[in-house]
Amino acid sequence: MKRTKIVATIGPATESKTMMENLISAGLNVARLNFSHGTYHHHQMLIAHLKEAAKKMKVTIAIIQDLQGPRIRIGQISEKGIKVDKGVTVALVPENYAIPLKTISLYIPIQYPTLYKEIKVSHPILIDDATIELRVTKIKNKAIYCKVVTPGIIKTHKGMNFPQSTIKCPAVTSKDWQDLEFGVKNGLDFVALSFVKDASDIIKLRRKIFLLEKKYHHNKVESHYQLEKPKAKGKIGGVHMRIIAKIERREAVKNFDSILEAADGIMVARGDLGIEMPFEDLPIIQKKIIDKCRKVGKQVIVATQMLDSMIRNPLPTRAEVSDVANAILDGTDAIMLSGETASGKYPLKAVQAMTKIAREVEERLIDEQEAKEGEFKNLSSITQIMSFMAQDLAEDVAHAKLIVCATTSGFTARNISRFRSRVPVVAMAPAKMTVNQMSLSWGVTSYYVPFTSSFDILIKKIKQVLLKHKLVEVGDAIVVVAGHPFGFKGQTNLIKVEII
Repeated sequence: MKRTKIVATIGPATESKTMMENLISAGLNVARLNFSHGTYHHHQMLIAHLKEAAKKMKVTIAIIQDLQGPRIRIGQISEKGIKVDKGVTVALVPENYAIPLKTISLYIPIQYPTLYKEIKVSHPILIDDATIELRVTKIKNKAIYCKVVTPGIIKTHKGMNFPQSTIKCPAVTSKDWQDLEFGVKNGLDFVALSFVKDASDIIKLRRKIFLLEKKYHHNKVESHYQLEKPKAKGKIGGVHMRIIAKIERREAVKNFDSILEAADGIMVARGDLGIEMPFEDLPIIQKKIIDKCRKVGKQVIVATQMLDSMIRNPLPTRAEVSDVANAILDGTDAIMLSGETASGKYPLKAVQAMTKIAREVEERLIDEQEAKEGEFKNLSSITQIMSFMAQDLAEDVAHAKLIVCATTSGFTARNISRFRSRVPVVAMAPAKMTVNQMSLSWGVTSYYVPFTSSFDILIKKIKQVLLKHKLVEVGDAIVVVAGHPFGFKGQTNLIKVEII
């Protein structure tokens, strides 16, 4: 059984129902839809295909909507691009800008008209994943004059990074707000916010999600869910689309603790992060982020170029295998594929490779976790204490087959998951969105069970689901963790050993 969850980006290579079924069979748990590309009609088709494939395979998967964010890009230029040689001067100007007297021959249009206000002389500008580097020499009449440090061919819509500059553009653009409304309307499980700077970006997004869910799903929220109004720190009770903050800016690393508090989960987006920060710092940043996420019981994804060579080749490099394995040993909940499954030649082999690596490495992870269990004993809430006791009881006393948590929002299951127990965790939830969202938590399998005020009836329903899916046999012991009264968001306050 694979415990580490696999996130795969859906694109031209994987958009058929048959391929989606194959990916699920190979180990896919979460599908990522990249809203930097595609029409709403196309995304609607992908969502329908994913749901049909999951239903046919009789499994639960989650869908992440990844917002484009304020990606600053090169504007429209010739199809062949513009070649820039080392040492020459180029000028970056806003698109549709009336070019001043042509003192130089190379003017490059950019899609961020106020960049000249936010960058300074001597600052570097990196283009196309840092394959081209410019250095600012002068700013005049909205034009940014630069010397070419690393030459190359600048092409239309290539991304730009500013590792020494503070760019003020908001994390959520007008396009993102429209895309978010589409995602909420279609009941997607997660939204990934790109280029987060600080906690305020998360709070604004959460307030908008709350309003959109009220608009589109107010009649579908069961009466026993306690839905609170947004609070100052952006926390909302009940069952909602969950926010994944993508860490890919210098400011996000600096403000990480407050971002983690405001968000529901984290993605270590190593592509832009590796450009914004010194590349040699990236491994330590990744380890620290994973560690902090686990200690507060929040889901974390490691992303970008994990099996990049499999876009072109049927086997990963040895370095890529080690990269995936080390992310798992660090304790990540999930590992992500981007171009490998979106447009690569071997999307199915890439998922299969990740599954093989995960299965091999997870036993070592569990052993290491047991050796340093004391790191997680400084627990601050009743739910955290009960979660630790549940996995301890399941492993050392009851020799349980499963840990089963009855949970409304998934909070209890996520807290148990962070201890990386040898005993599998099964979450039972009364909301289908919560069931889906558990697909991102390490070692958690989830099922829908309507809650009842009667504990005996709830236990009976739980046992029926476990037997139906052949997760237990008669005579097996299970540890049940729940909060009472059932179906309300609150503290976990009940542990019971049950025999099937």
